[in-house]
Amino acid sequence: MKIRLASSPDWSAICEIYNSVRLRQFSWIDPATIEPDDIRRDSDGEEIHVAVKGGAILGFISVWSPESFIHHLFVSPDSQGQGVGVRLLEFACDAYQSPLRLKCVQMNEKALNFYKRNCWAVIDEGTSEDGSYLLMEYSKPNQAVVSTPFRVPRFTT
Repeated sequence: MKIRLASSPDWSAICEIYNSVRLRQFSWIDPATIEPDDIRRDSDGEEIHVAVKGGAILGFISVWSPESFIHHLFVSPDSQGQGVGVRLLEFACDAYQSPLRLKCVQMNEKALNFYKRNCWAVIDEGTSEDGSYLLMEYSKPNQAVVSTPFRVPRFTT
């Protein structure tokens, strides 16, 4: 799997992933309000990177780089549970300054569990048009102590 900056030909797949996940998993959103190009509006000014394997886009991450803020992390329903989201987070941790932050809607239990499993901590909470959310943060650990951002190091005696 390769992570690369998104380009114009990727928009169709990005839109499809964004909308299919929201329709299947975001019960708090009225499906009638979802428009085909919502991600263009919702990610305006952000850097978008895609996870690609065999020419297929499996997922994407959008980051507001001035604040190292992850605005969107979406993985195609067919690719969920295969490490795509973890790889996209690892990429962001390497590419952007610490601390990285994101907001996760509290009703999105699947995403909350994913972030918690991957060492993201809740630092605040709030409310937006999508409902209550948790502000989460991830800081790069000391690379001399932890070998990768999301794995517990193995120590030998």
